[in-house]
Amino acid sequence: MEALRQDTRGIVAAPHLLSRVRFRRRAPAPALRRHVEHYWLIDWDLPAPYTSRVLTHPCVNLALQLSDGAADAEAVGPLHRLFETRLAGHGRVSGVQFRPGAFRAFAGPGCS
Repeated sequence: MEALRQDTRGIVAAPHLLSRVRFRRRAPAPALRRHVEHYWLIDWDLPAPYTSRVLTHPCVNLALQLSDGAADAEAVGPLHRLFETRLAGHGRVSGVQFRPGAFRAFAGPGCS
């Protein structure tokens, strides 16, 4: 079994972000490892807003976010710019980082 990546590659100012949020990665089930790199989870409870900046990996991330009672879902990537998101109040985001090129198997016909 491949080891779960523990580094902070791509996170701009990682120590600043990690001092404000709780960040974890989880391994996918064996049947999904061909397509899924890992799951990631971030929780925060911030007294002041913070803008997170990430230079994304060349893959798709599917994210489900709950922040101060509002829910959102999006598929992001690969991007040719920094991904920025504003974190405020109390929230949680759960994501799936697909392996490069692997999201297409889940996207269905007509997705380009």
